[in-house]
Amino acid sequence: MKKLSLQWRITIMTVLLIGIACVSMELLLCRSGIHYMDSIGESLQDLTPEGETDFFDPETVDQDQDLTIIIYGAQESFCITNWYITAIVIVLSGILAYFVSGRALKPLRSFASQVEMVQMTNLADMKIDEDVLPEFKQLSRSFNQMLERLNNAFAAQ
Repeated sequence: MKKLSLQWRITIMTVLLIGIACVSMELLLCRSGIHYMDSIGESLQDLTPEGETDFFDPETVDQDQDLTIIIYGAQESFCITNWYITAIVIVLSGILAYFVSGRALKPLRSFASQVEMVQMTNLADMKIDEDVLPEFKQLSRSFNQMLERLNNAFAAQ
């Protein structure tokens, strides 16, 4: 099996972290939303005589009367909608992570292309740019020192 590129590894790790965070938030939000919807429903039942739930009948209501309408299935709809939003956020973050990681790895690709240009005939002239990202500074410096040692070794030979 072919190994995954660094860009795909970064993307997958980012999606996993964002996915875990989103699913955790979804579970907590769904649970707290249901809890608060239940407490609102209980408070409304306490307001009706004998704990019975009033149903809305538009023909029996006066025009000036205040209405409270309880929509059945709101909890289920709330949770399902949150799961859809969670899935969309995870997919969009995966796409964004792929492109951001590609942009972040651009200096590594540039470094690799500079290394590929090194030939035995241009060891003395070839220097890798050391004024790059801090992560590549030590690598560039070490690579340039290796080129000097190789050039000196070839000259001595």
